[in-house]
Amino acid sequence: MVGHFNNLIHTFEFVLTCNQTLSPQTLFLKNYNSLVRVLNISLDGQLDISLPIAINCNEISQSVNESNQHRRFEFDLAPFHLSSKKNKLTVVGSDAAGLLWPSIENSFTVACVSLYDDVVDEPASNESSCSGTFCCETLIQNTLSNFVYLSSTNIFSNRPSDTCGYAFLVKDGAYSFSSKDLVGN
Repeated sequence: MVGHFNNLIHTFEFVLTCNQTLSPQTLFLKNYNSLVRVLNISLDGQLDISLPIAINCNEISQSVNESNQHRRFEFDLAPFHLSSKKNKLTVVGSDAAGLLWPSIENSFTVACVSLYDDVVDEPASNESSCSGTFCCETLIQNTLSNFVYLSSTNIFSNRPSDTCGYAFLVKDGAYSFSSKDLVGN
């Protein structure tokens, strides 16, 4: 994730905290404990962060422990905002969807759907395209500071399935889909 900030030192409290119990020591955004990890701070005012993955598994799925399933996240990252030019909403899974919208307004900004293909059944082992079958990605259309994103699965099918859907926000170019990402899905 890439975000930008202006005049942070002059107008806001220190918003980072260091967890010294981790090895190596790790920076986090202060208000989100260990949910929002700081990856890089550049001199041009760009902050790279790691946001959690929204996971939604069907009831019969055993692939993800239910306590690790978080299908929806809401963040207020002000004074930072997501760069609309450098971030993507990415969805991995079969018949899975990811949604991203501003939390202040109740309108959807971005939707991405990852389809299941009966003919393909599973992607080829060298599949690395995130083009809609088992993986979808789309640019974020607005700069957002306050936003919600979620994952949903089994959206087009009534058939019993033990799949999971994963939705996450990622810096453009930082993620490459692999069929291995579906293992256990």
